[in-house]
Amino acid sequence: MACGDDDDDDSDDLAWNATGAPNIFWNQFNGGDINSAEYQLWERLSWNQASWGNYSPPASESKSWSTLTDDKAAAAEALGYT
Repeated sequence: MACGDDDDDDSDDLAWNATGAPNIFWNQFNGGDINSAEYQLWERLSWNQASWGNYSPPASESKSWSTLTDDKAAAAEALGYT
């Protein structure tokens, strides 16, 4: 899927699929180094340019999986977290 397609499955756009290790993979980027589908998923977890630039994690970073909203959990899953 190319970025901007109408398909709701963002997983084909995500580079982490090649590694299977999301923390290792995502820690090498800042917000400007990811595609728009990835950025939108991180935004759903309340990350933004300021968060990445200062590594000031949003509250979702320290929440347990069971306390994430369905939307945040779905975004995290799409980014490779389980």
